[in-house]
Formats: sequence, structure tokens, C-alpha cells
Amino acid sequence: MKIIKVPIEKCELWDKNPRGCRKKDFERLKNQIKRLGVYKPLIAVEENGHYTILGGNMRLMALRELGHTEAEISLVEAPTEKEKIEYSLSDNDRIGYYEEEALAELIYPHIEDIKLDDFKVDVGEPISVRNIVLDIAPLEGEALVDADEMNAAFSEDQLRELAEKDIEAFDWNLYPSLKINKSLAAYEFNQLCMGRSNVGSNISLLFNSHRLLVGREVGPSTYQALLEKNKKIIKSVARFMIQVDRKVYHPVGINHQLTVGIGPTKCVIDFKPADARDIINYYTVGKREIAILDPCHGWGGRLIGALATMKKIHYVGIDPAVQTNRGVRHLADFLLSAEKIKEIGSQVTLICAPFEDAVLPDMKFDIAITSPPYFNKEHYETDNPNQAYLKYKTLDEFNNIFLRKLISKTMNTLKDDGVFCLNMEKEFLRPVKRLCDEMKFKFVETENFKIALNNMSNYSVEPVYVIRK
Repeated sequence: MKIIKVPIEKCELWDKNPRGCRKKDFERLKNQIKRLGVYKPLIAVEENGHYTILGGNMRLMALRELGHTEAEISLVEAPTEKEKIEYSLSDNDRIGYYEEEALAELIYPHIEDIKLDDFKVDVGEPISVRNIVLDIAPLEGEALVDADEMNAAFSEDQLRELAEKDIEAFDWNLYPSLKINKSLAAYEFNQLCMGRSNVGSNISLLFNSHRLLVGREVGPSTYQALLEKNKKIIKSVARFMIQVDRKVYHPVGINHQLTVGIGPTKCVIDFKPADARDIINYYTVGKREIAILDPCHGWGGRLIGALATMKKIHYVGIDPAVQTNRGVRHLADFLLSAEKIKEIGSQVTLICAPFEDAVLPDMKFDIAITSPPYFNKEHYETDNPNQAYLKYKTLDEFNNIFLRKLISKTMNTLKDDGVFCLNMEKEFLRPVKRLCDEMKFKFVETENFKIALNNMSNYSVEPVYVIRK
């Protein structure tokens, strides 16, 4: 291994690099390089007169965009694919972690001098590569066994059987109250307001626990199946514990299955509050008072994120679901009771109606952010004819009536410099672009966000379409 400087045109990105980077994080990286310089060599292997970068692909792209002509590399020997993977994993491995209080105490005296938005840190537990691979790989087949597992007293079959019995015996009606309460919700909201990312996703359950009961067009929710003591689903949950998570936990600790689904069951999720907070902050930078429109407010994740910006906001949310709208009203009252939010003077307006028909306040908005139903995929309030899956019979009808009205009505409420951030699955990209072209709105970009609520599925992203006048 040796460290050398090479012409940047001789450096090549590794075509199998599994890491990605969002546009705004890439801009942060460039800002860091401009301010601090290049102090860490890229990890590379020499192949056919060029240098394939195994560690530092994002830095290489940033160096190119910043006009650098040379790159410092740590040249390693990696003749096999296995060794290349190991170097890549090692370069990005999370060995340590930050003690949050110690980090805050270290930085606070210099808070006016350090551009904090240019840095992000890891404060959670590292995720095992084994879990990621097993989560994506099929569950069938021989389980991986570590050497020390040869001495395990209880077999995997015994553990699975015991887990099945405990899951079946558990009173699932208690789950929401055991998962979240007001003191925990207040604490997690504080953490969101202070910039944490992996918190706050359960807050809305406190006021809209029926979210767990909502299924999708392909099947009922996992929670509903557990309430009904569905033996097939109980077996699937227990097997997931033993073969994928490689650990056993109390039923109240089951997160993956209740927020993603397992087997034939599916579920709906709340918009990750930290994503809403970051999107709003990013697109309203420099503004301390902002008006926010959420045409389909859903369970309240974006409301939570909006208030967590700690800006003075007027949030206007619309939704046709009567029970959900009532729950979000209670959520808003709870969050607005926080002393600091009272001091800031934020306000929330909620309207229970289909967005197409809703009468909006006479005002202009700095940003609109929403995640509407994906046509007939989520089945909310089966007796409410205003729900999209009951109101629109075909996908074309949904796109050409609802989606067209959503975009046109929203864009007409925005200020001249306003922006519409629309989260919908990838299959809606083409109709969204088509409608923007037809109505002469500017489709700016697509940002990808980790909308999912739990670590096991944090590697799946959904697009957020950015639209301007």
C-alpha cells in the first residue's frame, strides 16, 4: 500500500459502488472540500493503466466538479472482487459513534463560527451488513451460523416456536399505547427540533392509531392480521425475527413488519417527519416566517416536520378522511402547546374535505409539500366516497382529474418563488411531467428520500418531484 498523487483523468468510478448520494448532500461535500481542502486519500486499485476508486467515489465526483486536476490516492492490492468489496466496506465502516451531549458541548462555544448545516453525523447504532443482506435475500434456505452459535442451547426451531406462542398470546390492542405516550412524543419532538433524524415517526400514532389497521389493495395490514391471530402471519413474523433479525424481542418491539408488511400483508406508512423538516428547510432557506400548504395531510408526519423547523409557520392541511383529520387536530393542539412553539407563534389550519373541492384560505404559500394517495393502493375509510380509490375508477381518471387538479390548484396558491414538493411513487413520474408541461409549470428535479420509518427498510427511497412556476 502506498499513497501517491495521480492525474484525475486517470481515476475511474467503481461501476459496482453500492453507495448513493442526494444532491443536497453532494453540495455539502463540495462545500467541505472548498473550505477544508482534501485531507483524506481515495482508496484505489490499479487496473489497465487507470485507478478504480473503491473508497471515495463521491469525493472523486466532487473533485472533478470543483476543477481539481490531481487526486491523492492510497493504492491497494485487490485482485479479487471479494477484496474490492472488503476495501469498500472498510472505507465506509462506522466503527465509532458520537456521544450527543459531548458533541454538543464541544461545538456550542463555536456555534457562530462553524457552518453546522454543512455537516451530518451518525448517532445511532451501526446496522450489520448481515442484516441488510438477509433482509433482501430470500428467507428460504440454510440459515447462516456463526462459529459460536454451535454452542447455542436452544435451537432455532425452539426459539421460533416460543416466539410464535408469545406473539399469539400478546394483546395487540395494547400495542399503540405501549409504543408511544405523550411524554415520549414530547421528547421525540424535542429531538426532531434539535436536528435528529431517526426519531418522531411514531408520534402520529398517539392520535391516529387506526393507521395500523389500514391495508393496501394487495392485502390487509400486518397489524390487522395480528389482531385476528392469523397463524400464517404469526409464523412469518417469528421466522423474520430468528432468520433475518437474528434476535428475539418482545412483540411491542416489532417495527419492520408493522411498517413495511410481511408475507401477504401490507401497510401504509407516515411521511418521515425528519424528511419533511429537511425538505422545508432546504427549499425555504433564509426565510424565518413561512406559509406551508399540505393538500393531503395524511397522518400528520409533515405537520410534525413543519413545526420542527422552529420557524414561524402557518401550516394549512387538507384531507377528506374524517377520523384522520380529527386525530391530526389533536396532534396539532398537542404540538402547539409546547412552550417554544407558543413563543414562536406558529399556527395550524386544518380542513376536512377533498383537496379538489376545498376552499383554501386567501393567502399565498412559500412551499407546498404533500404525499397524495397512489390511486387505489391505500384503502382509507371504506365508507367515505371522497377517498381516491372509491372516487376514481381508473388510473387514467385519477391522473387526468385528481392529479391535474392537485398540481394546478396547488401551483396557483404559491408565491412567485414558491415550490411544490410532491412525493409519489416512480410510476407517477411521467404523468406528473406531462401535466407540468401541459400547464406550463417547471418540473425542476427529482429528489430521493428515505420515506420508510424503520432501519430495516431505510435503503428504499421514494422520489419527491420538485415543481416551480
